Amino acid sequence: MSPKELPTEDQGYIKISEVPVDQFKGVISQPTIQKLISFEELLLERGEQGLVDWLRNNARNGITPLAREIGLNNKTLGKFYDHLGIPRPSLDEIRRTMWQERWQDPEFVQRHAEWSRRSLQKRWQDESFRKRQSESTRKMWDDPEFRVKKSEWLRRQRLDPTFNEKMSRALIEARQNPSYKEGVSKRSRAMWDDPEFREQQLTMMQNIYQDPSWREKHLEGVRRSMQDLEWRGRRAEAVRQARHDPTRIGRYKVPTIQGVRRDIGYHAFSAWEANIARVLMYCERDFYTQEGFNLMVPQEYQDLFPIKNTEITLDFITLDPRGNFLAYELMAHPLENPVGWAKLELLIDQYPMLQVRPIIPKFYNAIQRHFQRRINEDPRFCGWETSKDSLRNNPTKYS
Repeated sequence: MSPKELPTEDQGYIKISEVPVDQFKGVISQPTIQKLISFEELLLERGEQGLVDWLRNNARNGITPLAREIGLNNKTLGKFYDHLGIPRPSLDEIRRTMWQERWQDPEFVQRHAEWSRRSLQKRWQDESFRKRQSESTRKMWDDPEFRVKKSEWLRRQRLDPTFNEKMSRALIEARQNPSYKEGVSKRSRAMWDDPEFREQQLTMMQNIYQDPSWREKHLEGVRRSMQDLEWRGRRAEAVRQARHDPTRIGRYKVPTIQGVRRDIGYHAFSAWEANIARVLMYCERDFYTQEGFNLMVPQEYQDLFPIKNTEITLDFITLDPRGNFLAYELMAHPLENPVGWAKLELLIDQYPMLQVRPIIPKFYNAIQRHFQRRINEDPRFCGWETSKDSLRNNPTKYS
C-alpha cells in the first residue's frame, strides 16, 4: 500500500499492523513499527480511532506531545508522517492554535495582562526606550500608507457593534477606577503645563477650524444629530441625569425655552441662544454650538469645584474676519453664577487661542436693539423671540 492509497479522513482508519513491512523499509526500523502497532492497539482498546486518524486529528499543537505519548522522538515520528503522507501543521499554524486556546483561558488572560502591565511600566521608566518608541511611532504616522490603513481599520471597527460594546464596557470600567482617573488627570495637567504642547494644540485647532471642508462636515454632522429624534432623546436624558448628580452641581445651566427652531435648524436651549444664532446667520458667520473644553482647577478655585478637573460647554464658537477664534457664552444671570464666571476665567487662562465674549444682559440688549428689526424683516427667519413671542407661547411660528 503506497502513501497515495491510504484512506482519507472521511474513509475511516487503517491499522498499521495491516501495512506491509517493506512499506517502511529504509525509513522506520522494525522496533519502531512494533512500538507504533502496540500504541495503536492501546488506542483501539480505549475505543479511539486508528493510529493514522489519531495522528491526523491531534497534530494541531504539533507532533512533539504526540511523540512523547507514543514514546518516540520528534524526528522518527516526523518520518512516519511524511512517508504516509499525513498532513501536519506548520510552525505558524501550531503557534496560532496554541495562542487561540490560551486566550480562551480567563486565568491566562489575567496573568498575561498583569505581566504586560508590570513589564511596560518598568520599560517606560527607561528614557532611551521612551525615545525609541516615540521615534518609531512618529515614523509610522509620517507614512501616508500607514495612516490610510489605520484610518480604514478604525472605520471598520467603529461599524462593528461588538467592538463598540467592548470599548464602551472597558471605558466604563476604567472610569470607575480611582487610580485610572487620577492617572488621566495627572497626565492631562502635565501636558497642559508644557508650553510646547499648548502651542501645538493652538496650531492644530487653527488648522482644523480654517479648513472649509472640515467645518462643513462638522456642521453637517451636528445637523444630522439634531434631526435624529432618538439621539436627541438619549442626549436630553443624559443631561437630565447629569443635572441631578450632586457631583455635577454648577456644571449645567437650567435652560429656559428649549427646542428645535426650524429657521436655525437645530435644538437651542433658550430663546437667547436661538436669537444669537439668528444674528450669526444673518451676518453670514459659520459657527459651532455646544463645544466642550476640559479645565484644570488650580488651588485658588478649589472652593467652587469639588474635583480637580471640570468642563465648560460653550454656546458658540466662530471666527472673526481676521481668522481669530471667538467664543460666546450666554450669561443671563451673571450675578447669580459665580461658577460660570470662574469657568470662563479658567477657559481664558488655559485656552489663549480663544477670545471669550460673555453675553450678559447689557450686551444682549444692545444686540437686540441692533438686530431685532432686521431679523423680523428677514424672510429667512421666524422672528426675534421675546417673552411674549417665543417657541413656548407661539410654537406654530417657530417649530
